[in-house]
Amino acid sequence: MSNIGVAYKRVNDLTELSAIPADEDFFIVVDISDANREKKILASRVISNTGINLADTTTSTTGVITKASTRFIHNFHHPTGSSAIPDAENTFVGLSSGNFTMGSTATQTWHGSLNTAIGFNTLNALTTGYDNTAVGSETLPALTTGAENTAVGTWAMILSTTGNNNTAIGAGSMSGVDITGNKNTAVGYTAGRNIGAGSNNTAIGYQTLLIGSGDSNTALGTRALLSLTTGSDNVAIGHAAGRFITGGVTANETSLNSIYIGKDIRALADGGDNEIIIGDSLTGLGSNTVVIGNDSITKTTLKGDVTVTALNLVSYENETVYFEGNAVFN
Repeated sequence: MSNIGVAYKRVNDLTELSAIPADEDFFIVVDISDANREKKILASRVISNTGINLADTTTSTTGVITKASTRFIHNFHHPTGSSAIPDAENTFVGLSSGNFTMGSTATQTWHGSLNTAIGFNTLNALTTGYDNTAVGSETLPALTTGAENTAVGTWAMILSTTGNNNTAIGAGSMSGVDITGNKNTAVGYTAGRNIGAGSNNTAIGYQTLLIGSGDSNTALGTRALLSLTTGSDNVAIGHAAGRFITGGVTANETSLNSIYIGKDIRALADGGDNEIIIGDSLTGLGSNTVVIGNDSITKTTLKGDVTVTALNLVSYENETVYFEGNAVFN
């Protein structure tokens, strides 16, 4: 804008706008005649009775709403890209949200496009990242080329730079390290905090998979698989399921291909493989074993046809197993 003209006067209709000099680039006409002394904006070349009209943000000085000279609301998209013009469709709301350089190296039309960020310092390092959603103070502030991520909650995915297809919901979720892995889901306070390069993990609950960086783990319940570091292909359902080994003090860090279902389920030892434990406050028997029920169980009934393929059928701790139906022992 080269000129600013503001007219404050009583108006009964908009015909009096002819008094505004034709060379003014910007003006506002305000009605102060209301009985309740409410000031009403009647006309403006930026604000009109059809809405607020701001130019598309293609530079740091175009179509930007600022607070104390800091970008606050804009929809920046790069006007040229490198070898492809970005599609745009970005929305940034919050102090220092987004930036004014993303898409400058775009080689595809979707680079630096289709992003939504709401909150302080959200998505403000983007280069070619696309289709990301960040909601909350400092969510996804370091993401550069990552795509199709969703982060909701203060500091969610705060260190992530290049990961794709990740979902983090909850304060501090996936926040401990740079999440470079893909297709992870973490829901809950600090859930999946250190997944790092791990992929295809699902952590739901307070501090689930807090340390883990393996692949294809599923943890559901407060602190389930909390101590896992590099183990993969595990399933833990229940409070603290799979967190410890025998005794409930030493961490279960490197479990593989194991299933823990129930409250406070513990592996026999660290590094167990293919250990299945189902019950309550129960410790397993080690790799390649199955335990169902704790010491309080007095009767186990299997209905229907049952086939046992083990060489020996052993009664554990002198308890009885009942079969209702046909039992076949091979």
